[in-house]
Amino acid sequence: MLVAIDHGNYSIKTPHFSFVSGLTEHTVRPPMADEVLEYDGKYWALTGQRLPYMRDKTRDDRYFVLSLFAIAKELSAAGANTALEQIDLAVGLPPEHYGMLRERFAQYFRRYGTVNFVYNNQPMSIVVRNVFVCISAGLCRSCAAVRSATENAENVCCRYWRVHHRCTAASER
Repeated sequence: MLVAIDHGNYSIKTPHFSFVSGLTEHTVRPPMADEVLEYDGKYWALTGQRLPYMRDKTRDDRYFVLSLFAIAKELSAAGANTALEQIDLAVGLPPEHYGMLRERFAQYFRRYGTVNFVYNNQPMSIVVRNVFVCISAGLCRSCAAVRSATENAENVCCRYWRVHHRCTAASER
């Protein structure tokens, strides 16, 4: 399944969801939180207050956890319920950050191998097969929606942009 995520400074956006780029970390399950994700022995809850600006979002795990929320929302909306979901991840960077952060951003999402987490009491396991880093996050989201609508097995967006040297699959090197 292709999941495209725009890791904005104010919000995280996918083809079907948008939520504030804010979360809190807890050692126990927060009783009043609407959405809770358990990952790596910690509980995370979304908040309405965004994280401080980070040019390099790979400095810690917060944007990875926000990505898990985005992936879980997309999987739930798609009705995916396999024991292990294979994910192709399309992420974008602004043009001014693309050259310097492209490789780091791709490795940030590939370093985890199989990822086990629980989203709203539903266990999930994913493997990120490919990471496509595009020059425009909005473009990746749009193409993922087109791909989902056509059910094309190829990554339409990033295949086109790779030809034009604007999107690189980290797994193809």
